[in-house]
Amino acid sequence: GSPRFRRHADPQGSVVIQGQKPLSGPDRRPSLDVDYHQRVYDRNGVNADAYGGLNIRPGQ
Repeated sequence: GSPRFRRHADPQGSVVIQGQKPLSGPDRRPSLDVDYHQRVYDRNGVNADAYGGLNIRPGQ
């Protein structure tokens, strides 16, 4: 399989980082996926979330 690592921040804002480096197969380039979620506003039953994503695949 591919080694993976995850990091979870505090519940208020979550950042998930996944790194993959295939050791076999046609595509041996590493990839990095970053997902970001932040609760930016929460008051009187109204809330707003900010989402962000980043995908890094060197060599493509």
